[in-house]
Amino acid sequence: MISEKVSESCANGDCGMMAANVVANVLGDNAARDVAGVLDMFYNNDSAVDIANEIANDGGDTFDVNVDALDFVINAQNSTNATE
Repeated sequence: MISEKVSESCANGDCGMMAANVVANVLGDNAARDVAGVLDMFYNNDSAVDIANEIANDGGDTFDVNVDALDFVINAQNSTNATE
């Protein structure tokens, strides 16, 4: 199963960070601005934020996982806060 393979190879989550860094390096600064723009559009839509909060909280409860980091990003209010 893929998730088992990832768990074995990337036990501490470094693979996710490496993948994010590769994408950022390939796409460059324009992609970062594009992502920030998309995030800011999300933060300006109260309904989208409410739905994301509900999904995150329900998922956290259902799968018994800590979603504090996800809650932080969902409720950051803008892309600058989301990346701090």
